[in-house]
Parts: sequence; structure tokens; C-alpha cells
Amino acid sequence: MEGERANVVGPRIGAAVIDIVVLTALFFAATALTGNLHSSGGSINASLNGGSALAFFAALLLYYGLTEAVWQATPGKLLLGLRVVNATDTAK
Repeated sequence: MEGERANVVGPRIGAAVIDIVVLTALFFAATALTGNLHSSGGSINASLNGGSALAFFAALLLYYGLTEAVWQATPGKLLLGLRVVNATDTAK
């Protein structure tokens, strides 16, 4: 069992990176849609305030909650062949 856990650490990190990239893209899309994405002098300023920040936070919860409830994995986990299981699940 210890070896199984060690073999999944790399893919889990990779899945988290993929999910962060997806969520970062969603964040920049949300800031662009709300007019809060600005660039000047080679830098980018992106921010969400008030209702748009709450809506994005709700989208984060839905991203993880719905994807793991429906597919037993986030998109990053799906791409790397991982899934979320119940601790008492004995299926292999």
C-alpha cells in the first residue's frame, strides 16, 4: 500500500497543475468579461470585486464539486488517469 501511495504523488501534482491552469484561464476570462483586466507597460492587472468575486468563488466550488461528483475526477485528474474514491471503496 505504501508503494501505491508513492506512485500517485507525481500524477496528483500534475493533475493539480492542470487544474490550476484551467482555473487561471477561467479567472482571466472572468476578469475580461467584467472589464477588470488591464495591461500597461508589460504588466497585467486582473481583479474581481464584490459579486463577480463571489461568483468566481462559487465557480471554483462547482468546478471541484461537480466534476468529482459526476466523473469522480477533475479535468486534471481525468487527463492523468486518477479518480476520487470513497475510503471504503474496494474496487480496483
